[in-house]
Amino acid sequence: MVASEGETDGDHPRAVWCLHPNFAADVMEGVHPEILAQRYGNDHMHPTEDLRLVYMPILEEDCEKHWFLAVVDLSERQVFQFDTNATKESKARRRRVIQCMLTALDGIVATDGYKNSHSKSAPEFASLDIMAVPGVPKNSNSTDSGIWVMQWMAMGQRFTHAVLPIIS
Repeated sequence: MVASEGETDGDHPRAVWCLHPNFAADVMEGVHPEILAQRYGNDHMHPTEDLRLVYMPILEEDCEKHWFLAVVDLSERQVFQFDTNATKESKARRRRVIQCMLTALDGIVATDGYKNSHSKSAPEFASLDIMAVPGVPKNSNSTDSGIWVMQWMAMGQRFTHAVLPIIS
């Protein structure tokens, strides 16, 4: 789900990265940024000066196999967390996972393949604030969480952190 050669966001080719679902697991296992860049760079993280959004789907397997999504919006300098089953216990734990992923992204954009592709400075992902998106429907059924994540990722370049209420 990455923009292909020649695909643009206006004048901004490849402005969106959609990370592979295994990226989060690799980060949490401590895989080095150089290896992450090799594994995911060509298909999911093409070096670009025009990066605007990074979609990071995350599967939490420890407890209930629950999916949630973090979206880095570089134009707003914010990370938005979409989570249909955020509890007091899970919020801090999931924030730590997102922070680890942001730190890994900093390591990746510092590798030679990324540093040499920028004329401007690389984004500083780990310095961005993480905000839980208000209004996300609550759903204790974790089996549906992956469907929510896929729907949010389908926004692509049309990303908005505003969640519209469901009308019954």
